Amino acid sequence: MARFRCTISKDKSYLQYVHSYRNEKGQPATKVLGNLGNITNLSEDEIERITLSFFKAFGIEDRFTMNKY
Repeated sequence: MARFRCTISKDKSYLQYVHSYRNEKGQPATKVLGNLGNITNLSEDEIERITLSFFKAFGIEDRFTMNKY
């Protein structure tokens, strides 16, 4: 299953697109498919545009829907 996650390093937030799977020992593991950069000073709308652009670049935007809370 692929998903976005936010990591924090040196007080900065970074957005990553990762794939979760089980390794050969059956343990949960994660592989980073793409680093989308520093999002520390971005608004929610800007982050949403980055994620949509990422989907469009790979031609997979039809597989995802945006959920607004």
